[in-house]
Amino acid sequence: MRILKNHPLLKLANGYLIDASQPSNISYLWNFGSLLLLCLVIQIVTGVTLAMHYNPSVLEAFNSVEH
Repeated sequence: MRILKNHPLLKLANGYLIDASQPSNISYLWNFGSLLLLCLVIQIVTGVTLAMHYNPSVLEAFNSVEH
């Protein structure tokens, strides 16, 4: 037997991700769009985080990196 069918956590992931029932009209462009959305969300979250910690002062910029 495959390890995906034996291990409890991998069996759960296999049921949700690999053996999931999906319509036949979902194409590779759907998956590409999902990955683009994930990249956009990551960029927005990291951009907001960096904007909150921005320091325009040259003297304080390097000191603000160390927490």
